[in-house]
Amino acid sequence: MDTPNNPNIPQQQSPQPPQQPDPNRKLKKWNIIIAIIDVILLLLLIFWPRQCGCNRTTVVTRTDTVVVHDTIPQERDIDQAVDDAGGETGYMGMKLVWNEDGQYRVDFDAHAYEPGGDHIYYLRHNQHKGQSPTSMGGLIDVDMIGPMGTGVENIMWPSKERLADGVYRFSVVNYEQLSGNNGFKVKIYVGNTSYIYQQTQAVREDATVKIADVTLQNGEIKDIKHYLQPVQEQ
Repeated sequence: MDTPNNPNIPQQQSPQPPQQPDPNRKLKKWNIIIAIIDVILLLLLIFWPRQCGCNRTTVVTRTDTVVVHDTIPQERDIDQAVDDAGGETGYMGMKLVWNEDGQYRVDFDAHAYEPGGDHIYYLRHNQHKGQSPTSMGGLIDVDMIGPMGTGVENIMWPSKERLADGVYRFSVVNYEQLSGNNGFKVKIYVGNTSYIYQQTQAVREDATVKIADVTLQNGEIKDIKHYLQPVQEQ
């Protein structure tokens, strides 16, 4: 006989099915983690090159050559270092800068040979030593010896008209190793054309690093042979 529902009699509860885990819970969690990682990577991509001073380079292919352009304005930095040291910019010249971080002491020397054989370096045609320029006006007007901070040497020719046709050879010599080195930067320019070079490895004492041979005709570049690959050309 059926018993009517009596509110005073405890009713038997029907068993509840076990709660199933949400299959999308892990997926949602991983989506959130991936989104956070994407944001972090995006922020690193935007801000990291500026903070660490990294050299980011892009290879630009032209019809006649491949030039590597450095996004760091090295030419401006080299020009400023020479200006601060009292060097002048002529029609043609070579600007040498090293030890910008003040980490080492080394005596790098800039060298240039004119087509007639005149050799411009610390012992000849040196304005600091009261020596006269070459017949073409070439001289060295900044000659630093093992500086504690940024090192600078500057060779320049003031005018186009006095330059003879032929090959001008440029090089850098590690004259004396005082406490190591981490290479150097060089700018060679003729008129409005310039090339920036960077020696990123240490140079041993007494070693000569050839930079470039520039052939002039009527004061203009006819040909140039690079011994170091330029990082910037303008």
